[in-house]
Amino acid sequence: MSIDQEQLSPVVHIPGLGAIRGQRDEQVPVVRFLNVPFATVSKRWRSGIPVEEWEGIRNATKPGFSPPQESQITPLIALLTGLEERPYEDCFNERECLNLNIYAPDESAFGIDDEPLPVMVWIYGGVFRLGGTHTPLFGTTPFWLTGIYIKKPFSLLELKEDIDSDPNLTGEQKAVGNWGLQDQKLAFLWVRNHIAAFKGNNRDITAFGESAGSVSIAYHMMIPAHHGLFDKAILQSGGLLALPTQDIKNQSQAHFDNLCSHLGIPKKTPSKEKMELLRAVPEKEIVDYVQTTSTATFSPTIDGVLIDRRAHAWMEDSSRLDPGLQRVLIGMNRDEGTMFAPASGQLGCQWSDIRARYGTA
Repeated sequence: MSIDQEQLSPVVHIPGLGAIRGQRDEQVPVVRFLNVPFATVSKRWRSGIPVEEWEGIRNATKPGFSPPQESQITPLIALLTGLEERPYEDCFNERECLNLNIYAPDESAFGIDDEPLPVMVWIYGGVFRLGGTHTPLFGTTPFWLTGIYIKKPFSLLELKEDIDSDPNLTGEQKAVGNWGLQDQKLAFLWVRNHIAAFKGNNRDITAFGESAGSVSIAYHMMIPAHHGLFDKAILQSGGLLALPTQDIKNQSQAHFDNLCSHLGIPKKTPSKEKMELLRAVPEKEIVDYVQTTSTATFSPTIDGVLIDRRAHAWMEDSSRLDPGLQRVLIGMNRDEGTMFAPASGQLGCQWSDIRARYGTA
């Protein structure tokens, strides 16, 4: 790691991108680099764009934005996101939520030699609609750790038409409803290309995740265009069938039509005009609808580009599995459902019980 020891906080120079200033952890011998951007969102319901080089030294000592999601901070959401009751605009941003948190061993404490270190990339859970890169539940750990954005918005026929008619889109950019998986791909490519600046071995990357994060890893393992993003995988409480694929016409479309109705957009409005109206709606208004009104569920979508059939069919086709994977560990986390008990009213579990068992850091 290229650390400027004369500064109060360490500085890393990332070739091709720029310099970032991190912060030494007060409890464990690691250096934290928070809110490191790997991509930006130029337009709602479009693929992310790899981040460009910046000037000067970027401050990487404070958490970045989380993706748009429920803004009413219930005990469950506070546990999953690490957010307290704060103004929406202080916590969430649909354009600037594609960021990584990077934790590297403190060279001054470990006396690290020149041998590159293994890399672990964490994809957080949250049923594809909750979570963020600074979830205290998982905490800071003294090994390499990166958080990745996974949220997936609505998919629908009007949006497919909008994407198909855009001459500037090619390849994976024409996928519908799977932007979260594409964002994750950009994050893994960022790690492949730049983690060496933090003394990480970019040929020894383990992807690990829980719940929806684990499901995401399973999809990456089975999508040929995403093969080679990581070398090993650990799937915790989630696989392809845990949150199976959705069909645009028969499942997602009804939720989209209900959203338009809620926002006062007539069903007969031309598709192009309808998309323009929806893009002008503040993100919090859509999030509030999802939280208080919608029964929509979120999962990868059969779009004919990135995902061509239901996950059940993929399970029977072993040739789809990434041939470059060295090892795969699959299992279930103990008490995985405990955190959902307060929301469901089951087991008599209270927020205090969860805090006592898991803590918040």
